[in-house]
Amino acid sequence: MGKENDAMLDYLNNNYRFAALFNGCFFGGEEVVKAAEKETRLSGQSKS
Repeated sequence: MGKENDAMLDYLNNNYRFAALFNGCFFGGEEVVKAAEKETRLSGQSKS
């Protein structure tokens, strides 16, 4: 596979952005994934 896209990883590391994108794409905008309830850790990033 190709290199990771650091800009996209940084953008999606924000829980609210991740939840909004996921809910929009998979649930038609319905708030199923709640940003406050999840810990986002994307590939290539270590837990701080």
